[in-house]
Amino acid sequence: MASSVTFEELLDTFPGGGFAADVTPMPLTRGAVNRVYRVPHPAGDLVLRRHASPAQRRVLGADLDVELQLQAQAASAGFAPTVLHHDADLGVTWMPFVDARPLEADWWRDATRREAMQKLLQRLRALPISADLPPFDLATRLASLQNRLRAIDARRAALHARAFEAVSLALQAHDWAASASCCIVHGDLGPHNVLVRADGELVLLDWEYAHRGHVLEDPAGLWVAATAPASAVAKSAAADPQLRDWLVRRADVASSHERFAVLAEARRVLDAQWEALAVAV
Repeated sequence: MASSVTFEELLDTFPGGGFAADVTPMPLTRGAVNRVYRVPHPAGDLVLRRHASPAQRRVLGADLDVELQLQAQAASAGFAPTVLHHDADLGVTWMPFVDARPLEADWWRDATRREAMQKLLQRLRALPISADLPPFDLATRLASLQNRLRAIDARRAALHARAFEAVSLALQAHDWAASASCCIVHGDLGPHNVLVRADGELVLLDWEYAHRGHVLEDPAGLWVAATAPASAVAKSAAADPQLRDWLVRRADVASSHERFAVLAEARRVLDAQWEALAVAV
């Protein structure tokens, strides 16, 4: 998005207006490419999401149309913020502010949180897959990111080349396309994108990389988030066999442990590629 766009222009994209003259948006998150703000409004606070530019989205492999479509489906099912309005020209989406707190990093240690996460995963699996939603090939996605990274920053691409080649071979050893194993996948499921409402229900944010994929992808993503070096609970999560087994059982598919390991490693490589690209662009 052009840096010359003012907040007044962004506020004007909300249908009906109604903001106070001295309204001040409050930053909620400042990701590598997106910006999210809480905006006070007399009818209830709102969230303003400023999406990455079209050029950045192309490089990073994000499809805004798919993001909005799948978030709307999840909102209808009660576990994502409602899309109130989207301005395609400025790349702005308006949503209601969700009064909730972030999911704990060690959520799996609490039976209530495990139950809520199980429900969230079941709701994701239950979302209908529309006929116009293309299947998501993880091997192709990894190759695409690696090629883009090589074109933009060959040095960074070389750092990821060996891990990329290894996980690509591992992915090719399995058939991921069986319809019984496919569902809507959030693509970035972890405590950083989950809120806990007062009633204990979970709300899932940031649908930028949601897609049609394998049922084990989101459980593998939860494992990667819990065991990432930057996580405060990484050592305890990695040493807890119950967490990994619990996540695998959520999918209820054949060859789960082996596939889970492949998808977890693929997610680690994908995250590293994405972070390198986000810095480069």
